[in-house]
Amino acid sequence: MHPIISRTNRRNALKTVMGAGALAFAPTAALSRDGAKAIFAEPFDLLLEFLPELNAVAGGHFAKHGLDVEIVNARGTSMAAQQLIAEKASFTKVGVLDLIKMQAQQKVPLLSVATIQQSPIFTVVSLKSAPVRGPEDMRGKTIGVASLGGGTENNLDLMLAAAGIPKGTVTRQAVGLSPGNAVLLKQGRIAAFFATIEGSIALERAKEPVEIWNIGRFAPIPGGAYVVTRDYAKKQADDVVKFMRGMRDSVNQLTTQSAAEILDRVQAKYEITGEKDRAFRLRAVAEYNALITGQGKENILRNVPDVWRRSADLIRKADIADVPAIDSLYTNEFLDAASR
Repeated sequence: MHPIISRTNRRNALKTVMGAGALAFAPTAALSRDGAKAIFAEPFDLLLEFLPELNAVAGGHFAKHGLDVEIVNARGTSMAAQQLIAEKASFTKVGVLDLIKMQAQQKVPLLSVATIQQSPIFTVVSLKSAPVRGPEDMRGKTIGVASLGGGTENNLDLMLAAAGIPKGTVTRQAVGLSPGNAVLLKQGRIAAFFATIEGSIALERAKEPVEIWNIGRFAPIPGGAYVVTRDYAKKQADDVVKFMRGMRDSVNQLTTQSAAEILDRVQAKYEITGEKDRAFRLRAVAEYNALITGQGKENILRNVPDVWRRSADLIRKADIADVPAIDSLYTNEFLDAASR
């Protein structure tokens, strides 16, 4: 079983967007407004989760629509956001929860142009012999989160808020996101823990005696969105439409054609981190595709207003962040233009 090390600290609490140091991009990298490349700043190492945009490059989908895109690793969500604001990158992907928190805390000039993951990326794992099947089962117990104050603890609070359970009734312990946390379950040190899609697959393949469910059952917050700055959306509107056309074609290919061929093509161009086993990766691609179609195929890439509004309401109820004008954080105009 391969520990998903690269996912351990993802979606931690954002400390500051503008306070982080500058990322040194390659000298040839420049924004498309300068006639060269559009930079896509991935927030983490290249993961299978990022296959849609990786395939958009490797499969020639961006190029087909006249957009030259270079994908780089920004080493963190806050760093990726900073690179957009500093005009050193054009696009990035952030969690919808992260975007709402950034807006509430710092009023960052970021805009979601598409929701790529309509469902959450995290799962909850517990022993079959002592199952935790929802927030009601968490009262008086210790739940393992990736880090205290981070994204998984936020998601725990979201589930508790949705069920009307006080935060103080549940103890939290920082354990990371490794599937190896199953040992802590067996030792009775925690009652359940958060895992990633790939961590959950690793547990199933290892035949661990666990139950696993996606947190969207109780906290249906979209997992990820593609964002740009408002200034970029205004001044480079044509490039954003090209981006959306490339992503539309890539996602359509991912959800309707052979995942094996797509994976081979992407792996020939990019070094994907995490478990190397081919069957594991193909299973992970299928699971990530299910997140993309989580609101139905008719809503692929769409920022679904009702979903965003309910997400904002739940985040407010959990006392995590308050963004009253949630509709100002997203737009579907570029997706609609890409379809014309």
